[in-house]
Amino acid sequence: MDDAERTINKAIDILKNVGWCQGAWGRDSEGHPVNAQRDDIISYCLIGSVDTATRALRVARGTNQEVRARLGKLLPKGIAHFNDADGRKFEEVLEVLEKAKTTQVPPQELGEFA
Repeated sequence: MDDAERTINKAIDILKNVGWCQGAWGRDSEGHPVNAQRDDIISYCLIGSVDTATRALRVARGTNQEVRARLGKLLPKGIAHFNDADGRKFEEVLEVLEKAKTTQVPPQELGEFA
């Protein structure tokens, strides 16, 4: 298992065990939006879960960019657009993360992190 797949697995675990939100990178215990790592976060958006997983695992440089590139390939309108869409279901967020595990992105599409 490569670092990107490990990160995706950790992001899934975070969403299942901490929580998922829309409209913010994360939300605190009072439901307010937060955009940084804090102790009182009770839910993360898709991007927030990937960022948090990357930091928690201390994976190789560029892993976050690779995971975002994999998600971007699956979500042409954008990761935040997908996460925050009206009617989006948590199960759909988990499904796209599962698909991202096997999505390949050519090195030239990873930019400076390749």
